[in-house]
Amino acid sequence: MTLDELSVLTDGSDEVSTWDDEYPYNLQLTNIEGISFNCSEEPFDDENVRWALTLALDMQSITLAMDQGSFKVSPIAIGCSDTDMELYQYPMEEWLGEFELSDGYKPFDTDYAANMLAYLEEQGVEGLPSEEDAEDAFGIGWWKFDTDEAEGLLLDAGFTKDSDGMWLKPDGTAFQITLAVNSGVARELKMAYAAVQCWTSFGIDAVVQEADSAVIKTIQSEGSADCWIGTPNISPLSDLTSTIRKWDSSNIAETGTSSPLGADNGSNCRWANDTVDDIISQMISLPSDDPQVEELAIEYFKEVVTESPMISTVGLNAQNPCMTTYWTGWAESDSDNTYAYRHFVGGYLKYMLTEIEAK
Repeated sequence: MTLDELSVLTDGSDEVSTWDDEYPYNLQLTNIEGISFNCSEEPFDDENVRWALTLALDMQSITLAMDQGSFKVSPIAIGCSDTDMELYQYPMEEWLGEFELSDGYKPFDTDYAANMLAYLEEQGVEGLPSEEDAEDAFGIGWWKFDTDEAEGLLLDAGFTKDSDGMWLKPDGTAFQITLAVNSGVARELKMAYAAVQCWTSFGIDAVVQEADSAVIKTIQSEGSADCWIGTPNISPLSDLTSTIRKWDSSNIAETGTSSPLGADNGSNCRWANDTVDDIISQMISLPSDDPQVEELAIEYFKEVVTESPMISTVGLNAQNPCMTTYWTGWAESDSDNTYAYRHFVGGYLKYMLTEIEAK
């Protein structure tokens, strides 16, 4: 459900169970939504170009367009579940604040959550978290919306502007971007159009390419668009080896050739990084409970941040309310039965059936 739909539901009944009692009420999943680039093709093979595109995005306006800002932003390539926050997001907060681009610029915005909270308060949104809990609701921070820095990065990469203020590539041709997206996923569509609006305002000839589920998977696998909306990193485990190993350069296929791992995985970015390859070779040799697994995952996240083969945007949320008219015991964040997802998919119903009771 969107927040508007949830509002209609709760206005009509007080017998509604949501994951949280406070805005944005939803369960954060382990999935990370993001914009993945085909890094093997010019000009997206240049990390400074990818960073320019990142800093030209106004993430607050994007999340507001998606669903009233009700997302946790994620600056690293993993979602915002409680486990991910504890193991990866919070431990990286200090490093992110000190991270610098090649020109010495520090792009991390630690005030994203506070600014989003202040904006929503001005809009009269009810049930908002306190200032102390803002990061739990909106994330540890994201990248600054800084078109001046983005412009500098493109100029340093040899880009110029025409008389209309539109960007030209180093060879003098128009800088055009096609952002592919699954036409059947509303939040991804909203993200795509909001992102393209930001890039267009910045002077880039950017368009959205809508495709159905089957076609978008082919686009991702073959790298046949400049970039696309997707969820390349998904893992319910604290050990992320099974997800991260898919970024190994041995899995990269030429553009136009199907990836051996299919769609929705890191190798679709066609980004080769020797450090990541080394991290993966170490991870796959370790048992899941070895502390080094989490340490190596953080080193992987640092490499993805540094070279930005994908723009990590928001963790996926599950606005999945349950009615308590006849049954109680649905999982909530402050209960003792926080079993997995509140969805009747993936085998989770069996965990629910032992918890719910007739009212």
